[in-house]
Amino acid sequence: AAFASAVSAQKIEFETLGDKPSPPGKPVIDFLNENVYKIMWNQSKDNGAPIVNYTLESMKIHNPHEWDNEKRTRRKRSVDDSNDISQDHFEEATDMPNDIDDKMEEKWIELYTGLENHLILTKLEQIDQHVFRVKAMNNYGWGLYSPISDLINSTMIQHKLRMKAETAS
Repeated sequence: AAFASAVSAQKIEFETLGDKPSPPGKPVIDFLNENVYKIMWNQSKDNGAPIVNYTLESMKIHNPHEWDNEKRTRRKRSVDDSNDISQDHFEEATDMPNDIDDKMEEKWIELYTGLENHLILTKLEQIDQHVFRVKAMNNYGWGLYSPISDLINSTMIQHKLRMKAETAS
């Protein structure tokens, strides 16, 4: 009994190692006015080292029907391959077949690198028919990409701007 009380009185200290940041939140678009758009996302968890950069990328979607089919393929594959229901595997590149992964990687264009978790754009063509993703970096390296944003198109943009104007008046 004396041994048990001596062990329980000992103080155990440990330090966990840091890691790459978590994926940021899914990018969303806020329509500030007809010519000003704000792409924003929830910050990553830094996992023990401060975030030093976010990189926001966009991809033009030329065929929305093809994009919807590709999304369904990705979602089905991630559900079929995942035994861990506690994680959302939908947008992780490792869950995609290499040919789709390689094909898509060629289409992404870097729009922004910096510390802010938003970007202001002033040209409709920069967001019309585009999807967005973001990743974060700390001293341990780049984390995984965020989930891909919803497809932005001019019809949706005009609808959102009308709704914003109606609520303002």
